[in-house]
Amino acid sequence: MRPLLKTKVSFLLIVLAVYVLVSANTNATSRKWPADKSPSEVGNKAADFVLSNYQVYDKPPTLTDKPVLRHDYASASAYYGVLIFADQTHNRKLLKGVTEAYEPYRVGKKTPEMGHVDNNLFGIIPLELYRQTGRGEYLAMGLLIAEEEWTSPREDSLTRYTRWWLDDPYMVGNLQAQAYKNTKEIRFIDRGVKFQLAYFKRLRQPSGLFHHRVPEWPISWARGHGWTSVGMTEMLLVMPEDHPLRSKLMDEYLLTMETLIRYQKDSGMWGEQLNIPESRPETSGTGMIIFAIANGVDQGWLPADPYKKVAERAWLALTDYVDEKGAVSNVSNFNQLVEPPWKPWKPKGDMHGQCAVLWAATAIERMNN
Repeated sequence: MRPLLKTKVSFLLIVLAVYVLVSANTNATSRKWPADKSPSEVGNKAADFVLSNYQVYDKPPTLTDKPVLRHDYASASAYYGVLIFADQTHNRKLLKGVTEAYEPYRVGKKTPEMGHVDNNLFGIIPLELYRQTGRGEYLAMGLLIAEEEWTSPREDSLTRYTRWWLDDPYMVGNLQAQAYKNTKEIRFIDRGVKFQLAYFKRLRQPSGLFHHRVPEWPISWARGHGWTSVGMTEMLLVMPEDHPLRSKLMDEYLLTMETLIRYQKDSGMWGEQLNIPESRPETSGTGMIIFAIANGVDQGWLPADPYKKVAERAWLALTDYVDEKGAVSNVSNFNQLVEPPWKPWKPKGDMHGQCAVLWAATAIERMNN
C-alpha cells in the first residue's frame, strides 16, 4: 500500500473508532423511560392541557376552543412552563399556542395588572416570548412590569411589595432574572439577588428548611420550598459568574438542595409539609424541587451522584399523578395547619401542578441531553 494511501486509511480508521466510542458513551448515558413516563411525552400532555383549559382561580378547569391566558401567577407560571418546555423540545406548535393566548395583551385589548408580586409575575410571559421570537413589543411589556416592581423602593432597597412569603424569591426573583436575561442590564440581577438573600436570612431555620412565613405560619411547606428553589435556580442560570453576590446565592442553593434530599420520601415524592413524616405526597412542590435539582446536575453545581438519581426517582413518582389528558392531581391548598386533618387537594388540573410538571419535564430533558 502506498504511504499516502496508508496514512489516509489510518486516519479514517481513527475517526471511525472515535465516532463509535462517542456513540457508545452517548447511548450508555441516555435514559430509557418506562411507558408514559418520558419527560417529552408527559410534558406534551401537560402543555396541551394548559393550552386547552381555562381556569378560574381555585375552580375546576373548563375546556376552551382556543388558548386563554388568565392573569394570575399560577397561570403565568403554567404558560411560562409551556414556553420553556417548547423551547427545550423545539415544539413550535406549543409556542404558537402561547403566542395566541397572549395576543389580547399584545394588541391592547387586555392590560396586565400590576402592584403586587403575584400580579407582576405575569411579566415573565412577554419576556420569554421576546427571547424566543425577538419581537420588541414583548420586551417592552415585560420590562415595564419589571421596572414597576422597583418604583419607590423601601429604605433597605427592597421592592415596596416585600411581604416575607417564601413564594416571593420566585415571584420577584424570576421576573428580575428574566429581565436581565433579555437586556444584560445588571440592575435587574442586583435587585433580584439582594431580595432573595434578604428572604433567606429571615426565613431559614436551623434545620436548613424554611418557614413559609415568620411568625404567622411557621410551617415547612413543600410548594413554598419549590417556589424558592426554582427562584434561586432561575437566578443562578442567568447571573454573571463574576457577580459579587453569586457565591452567597450559590451557598444558599447548595444548602437548600442538600437539605431537601434528606426529606424525600421513599416513594420519590416530597410531602406536603416536609418535616412531618405522615404528610401526604404532593405534586407541585415535588415538581418544582425536581426543576432545581435537575438543573443543578446539568450545570455542574451538584454532583450527579446522588442528585441525578434523586431527580429521576422523583420524576418517576411524579408522573403517577398525571392522567392521560395531562391533568395533574394531588396539588396542595395553602395549608397553615401543622397537624392533620389536611385540607382537600386543589381541583385536578390546577395550574400550580401543571406548571410544576412542565418545569420538571423541561429540566429532566436538559439533564439527560
